[in-house]
Amino acid sequence: MKEFRHERHSPREERIAALAARNFRAVEASARLAVAAADRIGDRVLESVTGLARRAVRPDLVPEWLPEIPGAAARRLPAPTVRRRSPSTTRPV
Repeated sequence: MKEFRHERHSPREERIAALAARNFRAVEASARLAVAAADRIGDRVLESVTGLARRAVRPDLVPEWLPEIPGAAARRLPAPTVRRRSPSTTRPV
């Protein structure tokens, strides 16, 4: 299966993907920053930036910016809550 994927992408795309994978922390932070800054920057700028990235890499590998994309999540996730099952959900019906 990996061979099929490698055949589908050019050597340049493979190098870019490997670079992004090695620096995923920075890639993720950049994406989060872009989404968070969308309210201040404006949709036209982000449409242009993602359009350039899509042409540089490949359209199916870089998502297109849509104005409907919700804002960024909090930097830190909330602490997990423990949910207990109610007794009624454990009984067979």
